[in-house]
Amino acid sequence: AAIRAPRRFLFGRRKRRLLNGTKEHDGRGAKHTMAKRWYSVSVLSNFEKKIAETIRTSVAEQGLEDEIDEVLVPTEEVIEVRRGKKVTTERRFMPGYVLVHMEMSDQGYHLINSINRVTGFLGPQGRPMPMRDAEVNQILNRVQEGEDAPRTLIHFEVGEKVKVNE
Repeated sequence: AAIRAPRRFLFGRRKRRLLNGTKEHDGRGAKHTMAKRWYSVSVLSNFEKKIAETIRTSVAEQGLEDEIDEVLVPTEEVIEVRRGKKVTTERRFMPGYVLVHMEMSDQGYHLINSINRVTGFLGPQGRPMPMRDAEVNQILNRVQEGEDAPRTLIHFEVGEKVKVNE
């Protein structure tokens, strides 16, 4: 759960840090952290997998595994018919986006934003805004369903002749 404090009690730098989700030490040496949330990162289309892998390697190199948990490219398995044969392919249902489960900090933000072909985080005025939990659950369920049972992507038109084999 996120730290909630009345705004009137937060002043100056401390207020900015808490509202931006960065870590802060209080006078007794305790560390306050924001909860990890899912953020959507806008990337160039068709580079999602490559950028996700780059984020994972950069996190390992920088030692930020405690801040950035998971990097996900939302895909699903789809069955298509090509030249009369069923072919299983992987299809991105959010092209141009990579989902990152992370605790927002200046270090993590700059690490992801500095990667080539990343255009930025989704949010107002370029400020990262976490995704809603219902939205994230819907995406994760769709990814899981695509792995369990691939969707068929076969389109028929009215009046088209169809031959039934089974």
